[in-house]
Amino acid sequence: MGQQDRTKDERSSPDEPRAAPPILRYFAWGHLPPHLAEISAPFADLAHLLIAAQGDGFMPREFTSEMNAHMTRILEKLGPEPADPAASDEWGSVKWKFHNLWAAWENYEGFAYCLRLLLEAKDCAVRTRVLPPMEGCDG
Repeated sequence: MGQQDRTKDERSSPDEPRAAPPILRYFAWGHLPPHLAEISAPFADLAHLLIAAQGDGFMPREFTSEMNAHMTRILEKLGPEPADPAASDEWGSVKWKFHNLWAAWENYEGFAYCLRLLLEAKDCAVRTRVLPPMEGCDG
């Protein structure tokens, strides 16, 4: 089975609308307090951009400049690495998951896997804002 067969959308006809992936519900941010919603919302925007890029049911081979710009804006919104070790670990995980998302997309590792990495990155980003400071931390 070829790379395109592996990532092809399974609709019965090309005119049938593609249902939103169930994982998309975990990108909802309207229920969050404003300081968490501002971190979470850009991840939802990027998830929708990835879904739109899938277009005819195939993953595009390359990450687009718009996708890269969204990732850059998310990292800028997160700001510098937090001093608290627990928040710092989560902050570093966002960057690591973004790198893996980009690599997985470029290597056709599966659309669902890419969305899962993005969701994990979003959860890490939100945790940077909700984790209590660790005992004995100067930050």
